[in-house]
Amino acid sequence: LAFESKTKQKVEVIEEQVGESPEKPRSKEELKRYQELLDNFREESRNLIESIEKGEIPDKFLDRLKNIIGQLPASGKDLAQEGLPSPPEELMPVQDIDFTILEEVNQDVEVLLDSLRSRDDIVKAKAVQGLLQKGNEAVEPIFNFILDEPSLKNRKLGALIINRLGPEAIESFVNLIKPTHEPERLINVIAVIPLFSNPNIVKKVRELNLVEDNRVQHAIFSVLKKLRGENIDKLILDLVHSKDEKLQLKAVRAIGEMRGAFAIPVLLDMVKKVHFWENEPNLRLQKEIMLTLGNIKDAGIVEGLICLIKKETPFKLKRNKKDLVRIAACWALGEIGSPKGREILRRCLHDKNILVRQVARGSLEKLSF
Repeated sequence: LAFESKTKQKVEVIEEQVGESPEKPRSKEELKRYQELLDNFREESRNLIESIEKGEIPDKFLDRLKNIIGQLPASGKDLAQEGLPSPPEELMPVQDIDFTILEEVNQDVEVLLDSLRSRDDIVKAKAVQGLLQKGNEAVEPIFNFILDEPSLKNRKLGALIINRLGPEAIESFVNLIKPTHEPERLINVIAVIPLFSNPNIVKKVRELNLVEDNRVQHAIFSVLKKLRGENIDKLILDLVHSKDEKLQLKAVRAIGEMRGAFAIPVLLDMVKKVHFWENEPNLRLQKEIMLTLGNIKDAGIVEGLICLIKKETPFKLKRNKKDLVRIAACWALGEIGSPKGREILRRCLHDKNILVRQVARGSLEKLSF
């Protein structure tokens, strides 16, 4: 858009300056020559802008545009030589385009990669074209670029180039990902993994999940939320058992958002009642599991929830669930909407805890509709 705006300014300035003036009328030949150049400049500029939007820049557009620019007045000095008044310097946009750079970037992969960081869309698009021309030779340099590049936008651009190079390039890229990379660099690569379609991606993510670094595991979890499939579900369940409490909570919430029925047996097992001498998950995690089970809305879990809400007799030597968990279980019964939950909810209307009574009443109202 910036280039298009500058191009229009350039055309307007030249149109204004080559027109007839009382002080110095132009010859018909001169006016005709500039008019043809302006018309060509408009056409080639439009083609170039359309190519940039598509991520491609055919060489023919660049060559023709450079040829036209070479004939047009490009500075106040050039205009003076043509006998034309000089416009303000800020209206000289064509000089901002360094076509020499565009020619050089085709020669070296590292220069091409550096050009991906350019703010100039023409330079960036030309760099993409050059890297695609390099083929599989560019895979490892692009991988190293992604490892160290702070900008996610530029890393995604590198990943898209790998995708365009085809399955063999993607396979080579995936094989370069190693758990031994420093966590900070590994996270940069993990962020672009969802952009690839490769059968070994899940295997690689599982391998990276073994890295004992919380930052890496959180990055992996962000990726897993964007992928789906049986193997991905297993990886999410692995994270539910993570030693990192924050990661556990994120994984449980994600299952609720996904309405992942695949996790029901594992989640119910995590919140089951235990004997007095046994440990159970922390209270916050148990509450989150109850909320997730309610979001899954599977009638098959109603019996399990009823069991968690009930008070146990002393001779069973089982811990009763804390009121916070029982409240969440009452809420889950209302969300699931099964008539089987009515009886236990009616009992809860007489519970000692006022919040248990209030939530049970709300769930019963939901079941009455």
